Amino acid sequence: MSDDYIQLIFCVESTEKAAIDSKYINQVIHQYYHVGENKISYVYMSGKFNYNHPKTRKKINKFVNDYKVTGNGESTVIYVFDKDLNTEDHRDTQFENDVKKYCKEQKHPLIWFVKTVEDVMWGSKVGKKEKKQKALQFITIV
Repeated sequence: MSDDYIQLIFCVESTEKAAIDSKYINQVIHQYYHVGENKISYVYMSGKFNYNHPKTRKKINKFVNDYKVTGNGESTVIYVFDKDLNTEDHRDTQFENDVKKYCKEQKHPLIWFVKTVEDVMWGSKVGKKEKKQKALQFITIV
C-alpha cells in the first residue's frame, strides 16, 4: 500500500450499538465519493459531551496508530455533532464554543448537522424510538 491513502475518523454522538450517525454518514460518503483503498472509521462518543473525554481520545489514538502501523497512511479526525442547541440556554452556547475551540486547537474539522442528522437527511424531526429504524430505511432508499 502507498502512503497516499487516508483514514477518515468520524467522531459521532451515537453509541456503537445504535450506530445511527455512522449509518447516515457512511451511506452519503459511498453514494457521492469513491472511497477506494481509503478507510472510514468511527469513534462512537456515546453522547456529545464526551468529545474530549479520555476514552474518546484513546479510541482516536488507537485508530491513528493502527493505521500508521499498517503503512496505509495518515488519518484525519472529523467531529460530527447535531446542532440541536437551545439558543436560550447559555450552557448550549458554551458547549458549542467549547467544541469549536477544541477542534480548532486539535486541528480537527467540525461538521454540524442543523438541527439533527435526521433533519438533514429526512427534512424533519424523527422520534427517539424511530431513529434506528429511519437510519436503516435511509440506507435502503439512497
